[in-house]
Amino acid sequence: MERLHAELSAEKIPHLWPVSLGIMVEVPAAALKIQDFVPLADFFSVGSNDLGQYTWAVDREQGDLGEIEASGRAALLDLCALVAQQKQRPVSVCGEAAADPSMARAFIARGIRRLSMAPALIPALARALRESDIHSV
Repeated sequence: MERLHAELSAEKIPHLWPVSLGIMVEVPAAALKIQDFVPLADFFSVGSNDLGQYTWAVDREQGDLGEIEASGRAALLDLCALVAQQKQRPVSVCGEAAADPSMARAFIARGIRRLSMAPALIPALARALRESDIHSV
């Protein structure tokens, strides 16, 4: 990115600088070694779909993973908590889990305050969070 910035500047091409660099946390190893990535990133985004898939060693395209997801939920949340425990960089969660009210409450209880989802899903999630006791997760 710095090389491209230098090239654009040399050619006097307008561009946004500096830009934030984020890392998608989509495999368990990245979550387990999150401290190694802190110096390299300005923020982290947990890709809950992929992180779940790799944590549970299943192909999420297979269809209903209800039982596997339910039994592996704690493992996924533990990995997300590891990412959130580093306090140097902001953390968000994206993917289907971010819009699920019970998962959103669990993320919030673990210190994750940024949830990314389709705009149409925000009102229902906001309503569910207002009506719940987040601290009981």
